Amino acid sequence: MIFFFWSLISHTVITLIIDTGVSPPGSRTYAYFVAYEVGNTAVVCWSLLFAGLSSFNFWDDGSFQTIFSLYISSAFVFIVNYLVAIFTFKGWGGGLQNDNTIALYVFYFVLNAIMLGLWLVSQLIICCFTLVWNWWALGALFLTCFFFAASQVLLYGFSEQICLRLNHYVDGSLFSTLSTMFCFMMIYKFWDIITFDDDEYYRFTAFVPAVANKQEASALLKN
Repeated sequence: MIFFFWSLISHTVITLIIDTGVSPPGSRTYAYFVAYEVGNTAVVCWSLLFAGLSSFNFWDDGSFQTIFSLYISSAFVFIVNYLVAIFTFKGWGGGLQNDNTIALYVFYFVLNAIMLGLWLVSQLIICCFTLVWNWWALGALFLTCFFFAASQVLLYGFSEQICLRLNHYVDGSLFSTLSTMFCFMMIYKFWDIITFDDDEYYRFTAFVPAVANKQEASALLKN
């Protein structure tokens, strides 16, 4: 999960470079920075899914093999998405042209959405079956989805209206960024809850790994 947050930091930095005009549209470096952002976005989604699947103990979480696999697979995801983006922007590929962005659309919107959807389903399974209805975790997961949906709606649906109503001082990207920040905060809180770093969450979990049931968990907490 730490790799996910480091990827997120990298994504934030490259987004600031693009959005603040450090590399302005039309410059020689702009296409490369945007392609990097496309690849980094895919890595963020993939690392989140990888961390989510680790909860099912498909592999030994934290082992050298697991971390190495995460790094290699993330590098592969980044390279593929970066090449699709830069070939599309530069028109270097046969089917990848700046007037034919279907492949880029599929990689950036469809595949990333699929990875996020799989992560959500996997975490719902953990909350409802592995942890047997952990309401704290479900609440954090609900808020994660709410803030993520709000960020997308504010950015793509109401950004222009917000800009006009506020006399062009701000647009929807400000509120979208705030919603995205809350979304990431809830992802961290969700991860914190399901890893049982805080004893308070035991009281709202019907089954606790290595403890057996809620009654025994409560008894241990009292002691």
